[in-house]
Amino acid sequence: MDSIIKLSTTDTGDDTGFASPASLLQLVSLPRLALHHTRVCHQPHSDYQQLCTLLQYDPALTLRYLCTLQSVSAGPQPESISARIALGSKDLLSRTLLCGDRFDEKFAAGFWRGAEQFMLQHWLESVQCAFLSRALARAMELPNCDDVFFAGLLYRCGELALLTQERQDYLHLLAHCADDEERRQQEQIQYQTQHMWVSQRILKLLDFPHAFRDATLYYHLPPNSIIAAHPVTRIVYVAHRIVTGQVTRFNEAVALARQVLDLQAQHIEMLLEGALNQAQEAQESLALQVNERLVRQTLLPPMPPADAGNNLHSDLEQLRVERVALKNILSAASMLDQAADLGTLQETIGRLAYLLFGCRHVMLFRHQPEQDALQGENSLSPSAFENLLRLPLKQPSLPTDCFRQQQPTDNFRNEATQPAVVDLELMQLSGCQSLVALPLTLEQRRWGCMVLAFEPDIQNRFNMLQRALLFYAQQVQQALERRDQRMHWQHDLAHFERKLFEHRLKRIAHEVNNPLSIAQNHLHIVQMNEALPPAVRDHLETVIEQIEGSSRILQAGVERLDGTDSRLITVSINELIVDLVHMFTTQDDTDFEFKTYLDETLPTIYIDDNYLRQALINLIKNAMECCEDGGIIRITTRGRIVINGRQHVTVQIQDNGPGIPDHQLETLFHPGPSSKEGRHAGIGLAIVKDLVEEMRGLVSFQRSEDGQSTFSIYLPVQ
Repeated sequence: MDSIIKLSTTDTGDDTGFASPASLLQLVSLPRLALHHTRVCHQPHSDYQQLCTLLQYDPALTLRYLCTLQSVSAGPQPESISARIALGSKDLLSRTLLCGDRFDEKFAAGFWRGAEQFMLQHWLESVQCAFLSRALARAMELPNCDDVFFAGLLYRCGELALLTQERQDYLHLLAHCADDEERRQQEQIQYQTQHMWVSQRILKLLDFPHAFRDATLYYHLPPNSIIAAHPVTRIVYVAHRIVTGQVTRFNEAVALARQVLDLQAQHIEMLLEGALNQAQEAQESLALQVNERLVRQTLLPPMPPADAGNNLHSDLEQLRVERVALKNILSAASMLDQAADLGTLQETIGRLAYLLFGCRHVMLFRHQPEQDALQGENSLSPSAFENLLRLPLKQPSLPTDCFRQQQPTDNFRNEATQPAVVDLELMQLSGCQSLVALPLTLEQRRWGCMVLAFEPDIQNRFNMLQRALLFYAQQVQQALERRDQRMHWQHDLAHFERKLFEHRLKRIAHEVNNPLSIAQNHLHIVQMNEALPPAVRDHLETVIEQIEGSSRILQAGVERLDGTDSRLITVSINELIVDLVHMFTTQDDTDFEFKTYLDETLPTIYIDDNYLRQALINLIKNAMECCEDGGIIRITTRGRIVINGRQHVTVQIQDNGPGIPDHQLETLFHPGPSSKEGRHAGIGLAIVKDLVEEMRGLVSFQRSEDGQSTFSIYLPVQ
């Protein structure tokens, strides 16, 4: 292992010393910070997912665990780091946490305290960088934001390797270097490498993505040199400068984010503050006592002690409330992206607003530029009152004032103003007298506004919550825009698939019609033979008619895709049924008895005969397939049936088969697996329903007391 540090920065392909996961385990074997993990891991009720969440807060143990997973797993590892961790088990995690020696035994008595302080500082800055990286990735709407967390957590893992390998020498080097640049120079002189290259080699051994490896190398460069790098590299760069105290004010942090990340979103300072508070919560959950002098980031002042109670100054109390709210909002933001549809997303928005702020009701209004108005948007409850509202922006109301002015508005700080009628309706709808409207705008993109209804106590705490409410509105805006974008992509994909289907159907119709025409011509030639018996001629005529019908069905499908109207002609339903019965009874292998009860007064109807013929053939075949070893098929026609004030004719097809099972009745006319024996796709009745609806008719099913099934088609006369 002595050769591990003897790596040249100019020879990046040399991986000697990193040949096996076991060597890496020794490099990051510093489990001093894992005592809390170790205790929790052996509690019987401990949850594996919770352990994995706690594990990812410690860079050294994260590397140890990932390395252990790589050594025991067969085949390639998942590209997602989160997915890799989920591959493990509680037992494997327990063994990983306990396999290292004691931290203080690795250093001489005069050095282990200094090593512990360096590890604590390294841990704090790594966790802060991880949370900041994930928050910035979400603001930039990058995919796999949870994996960007690990890019920020592990970008300085080479320092852990050097500390483990060189121990006191490395601590001595750290103590006598004035700045990071001098430290890199001394590392190069003393070890022929630098900690950035060691980090890069470790992540390469673990098959991390290239962007993660690059993030370990370039975080020390000036901003202008990093502009063209991968977004993950630039994100870690910004986060590093914040956590190491190189950025001292929020306005500087915002300017850096806009310069390096091209991030123009509003409320960036609240995004950063919420992420830093998440890191502080992780520190508290692990019971790590970090001395304030180890904290180099200066954006957040020290948190007031939780037990100070009412002795806190009002400004400090407001600081505490805001920090907690921002931290919770950032933690809850991922839940908004998990909603499967717009209704679920809106339900999640309302639930989080209640949990975070005590909001009793949430109403969304979408901006409609073409009408210059706000339209109520409630997909969860289509009959909701707000869906009936279209608020012109020129008319004053709480939502329109908020949207025009692009700032929060409420109805309780200016009681002298007479509320608009719309505001009174919203108050009555929500059952609350205190309303707050928040603009949903991001980078000049105006989605609309959000109205929140509160109990009267909001008036006393509104000043403390105002910044947090705006930050929550920003997260909602991003979630709604991402949902709209997904809907747009799905619409484009559906349009593309439809065009592809149209092209394929036209090609199939063209390719099938050619052999059908050839077969039809040959059958006509055979039919001209005068020596053929009459029965054979009838069979040939039936075959020719079915070929013509198949060709017409294909042509009708193509015409429907092109928007051409159906071929409407005068049809005698009784004559059509007689022809179909003749076709089915002339089959040599049929054992069915057809009984027809045709209404002689049935009027002719104006309809597409191809659609009607295809629907009746499907119903008759369905009836025949439902009967075992033959049966009786009854076909009845009736006229002068009035449905919704219009005259209809009906065709009923009944069989004496065993009937349709009860569990299939609800999905009878939907495509699905068939319960009949043999090769049946289960789409015949769905085709019938589509064809009948194209003819502006109705189809229904009835089952008599003796179990006989009857399908009825109702077609309008005019």
